[in-house]
Amino acid sequence: MAHSGIRRVSRHAVCALLVTTLTAGAQLLTDDDECQAGSEGENCALSALQRRGRKVMAGHDASDGSCGAGGGGCFPVSSKCYELSWSAQGRSFFDNFTFLVTRDDGTHGASQYVTKDEAFEAQMTVATETHAIIRTGGRGWANKRKSVNIHSNFVWSPADHFVVALRFTHLPHGCGIWPAFWTKAPGTAWPNGGELDIIESANGWKNKVSFHMGNETPCVLDDAEVNKCSKFPETNNGMNYNSLTDYHTGRLGTAPNADLDLTGDYLAKRPGVMAAEFTGDFVKVFYIPDDEMPEDLAKDQPRPAMWDKFVISYMPFAASDKARPGSCRNMHKALKPQELVFNIGLCGDWAGGTFQQEKTCSAHPDLHFPSCVADNWKTDQDCCTRFIYDENGTHNASEYLQERSFFNITWLKVYQDASAPPPSQPPPPPPPPPEACSNFPACAKIGLGGNCCPTPTGMMMGCCKSVGKAACDNHPQCKALGLQGACCPNEAGARMGCCTPEPSEEKPKQKAVSAVPDATVSAAACAKFPKCAALGLAGECCPNSAGIKMGCCDEDEPPASSQAAKAADAPVTPSGVFNVSAKASACARAPKCAALGLAGECCPNAAGVRMGCCDSDPLTHTEDAPQPNASNVKVDGEWSCSKFPQCASLGLTGACCPNAAGVRMGCCDGPAEKPLQSDASVDAAAACTKFPRCAELG
Repeated sequence: MAHSGIRRVSRHAVCALLVTTLTAGAQLLTDDDECQAGSEGENCALSALQRRGRKVMAGHDASDGSCGAGGGGCFPVSSKCYELSWSAQGRSFFDNFTFLVTRDDGTHGASQYVTKDEAFEAQMTVATETHAIIRTGGRGWANKRKSVNIHSNFVWSPADHFVVALRFTHLPHGCGIWPAFWTKAPGTAWPNGGELDIIESANGWKNKVSFHMGNETPCVLDDAEVNKCSKFPETNNGMNYNSLTDYHTGRLGTAPNADLDLTGDYLAKRPGVMAAEFTGDFVKVFYIPDDEMPEDLAKDQPRPAMWDKFVISYMPFAASDKARPGSCRNMHKALKPQELVFNIGLCGDWAGGTFQQEKTCSAHPDLHFPSCVADNWKTDQDCCTRFIYDENGTHNASEYLQERSFFNITWLKVYQDASAPPPSQPPPPPPPPPEACSNFPACAKIGLGGNCCPTPTGMMMGCCKSVGKAACDNHPQCKALGLQGACCPNEAGARMGCCTPEPSEEKPKQKAVSAVPDATVSAAACAKFPKCAALGLAGECCPNSAGIKMGCCDEDEPPASSQAAKAADAPVTPSGVFNVSAKASACARAPKCAALGLAGECCPNAAGVRMGCCDSDPLTHTEDAPQPNASNVKVDGEWSCSKFPQCASLGLTGACCPNAAGVRMGCCDGPAEKPLQSDASVDAAAACTKFPRCAELG
């Protein structure tokens, strides 16, 4: 009877009743009212009214949360009504992910990321009706172990506000393991556009939520605003809530985290949800234990304004900029659409660098100093890599990783307001910089990623010499000098003077210098040889003062008329040019510079730089001291590059310290093959000999 009574109520009466009763949802009802469509009379379906009533009530409930009004809590809230936008779960979990394939994981670690086919074949990725698995695999290429790195095929914009939630039953954790679930902005040069690390830990460390921006749009959070509602101390030491990230200069980004014991081991044993609300005004990250799952999230109608007790990290962009104008401005535009990323790193900068600090990791005598070292560049000696690769099975690493190194994921979901645009495809990646490994086939062939030629530390890798923009052959003036390998930049990361200027370095063209057929000029003079003259070289070139015939010298001898002059103008010895009465910085006062025929100031030069030919003390020059030249250089002698660790590490051969031109190269700093001192002779904790890499450099 009740149903029939309701059916006899007019359409307008029912709608009026709902509007009166649910005033908070009135606009929703009038905007989406099926009763307004169709014919007059009793054609308004009860099910439609019930459906709309639930929607209105959801909006009414949300008015106490994030949907339209504040929830009465301390944290700021979004005005958006979140609903399910995208999900990955069940057997199709991996369908909308792209597998990153590289042998270089970008963190100097021991992960080799494999293809989708290989990952499924090796059961490193598994998708079932109830869950998905992402895990590490067997040994790979040269001290690497196989792993997985996947990126979503869709992106979501913080400017439109979104919530991402990951429900898990297990997270990777343990010695040498560095898992991460994070977001980043594809199509933008990292870290511009923003990066949010939601899950990230290494060894036995606590989970560290962190946020990263680049130089283009830095953001410094206000300390008072960060800690206004709860305490979120900065866990990146010394960063002071500054999101600017440049690892090569020690800028780590900001990591405001609640002081909770959320280690990888803790989270692996306590299933739940890790979620983040990402907006242009703020970011909140939540950890929600399974047994405290909010009903709104369980029903895919998340209201994060009601989740204050679950907040583990907070980044107030808008409030910080309001408190300190200009400190974190215009984040709505600075933050670019974000993709979702899972990866399991191994060793590397964080997990490798802190491996020996974990007693459980370095307990084995083969896994701590001096049996091994913490050095990502010497993978065969690195303690963490030795454990993870476990070449001989000594440490049972395969069994250890099988038990610990995996994600077990129930579902991954993204929620947005109904008014937000649907998720879009990521933009194409930006072109790699000139120094990128991918621009040098020999580097790319061995799976290197990032920058190789030079590396961020300014070193040229051996694979750079074959081809690429740095090759001497690609720069006419360098080629004319007969130079080979890498010139622009060279092995030391410096652009040589013969390099063709970059577009931004272009200077007005000068009139070409022609050879000067002057009988009064020395037969060896650079001006006598067109290629040398074209390079603007002065003094003697063919040969130079060190007796070396430069690459720009014509193959044919100078005209016969100058042969007699050649004998008269034979290269002078360094002692013949050395002048102790010259100005202290003059090239003539430094024997090796004088031997090269250099004029003007060298030690330092006009730019304030001491040239390589400068002696540490020019007045200590000994006339009888042997000087290297093309005829007396011994590859295995005291001047050999191999005798000096820094030169040898650059792959240099022949004479370096000094070289055939009499110049002591920059890599010669420190004595050759100086033996390490014993710890007993070291009277300071900071002594170089306390640190293997420093000691190796003498």
